[in-house]
Amino acid sequence: MQLAGCECTIAANYFHVLRHQVNRECRKPLVVMAPKNLLPHKHCTSNLSEFDDVQGHPGFDKQRTRFRRLIKDQYYHSDLEEGIRRLVLCSGKIY
Repeated sequence: MQLAGCECTIAANYFHVLRHQVNRECRKPLVVMAPKNLLPHKHCTSNLSEFDDVQGHPGFDKQRTRFRRLIKDQYYHSDLEEGIRRLVLCSGKIY
């Protein structure tokens, strides 16, 4: 593939994507597919703990980054799972 693409879900992922891009042996053009207008919003921020490198964290990889591939819902309740029949995945400004 001639380029690398990503769609960041949290603010800290921008940092980790750029750091991963710099540390790659073979760099490809990076395309970030996300609206940038939400970045200054106060609810679209990351804690400092999401930027550090903690060994043993599920997202810790060989490049010593902590890119979060899966973000669990903080309001998830397993008892709600039984009534779910359809899953709709949205991207972009649909929320």
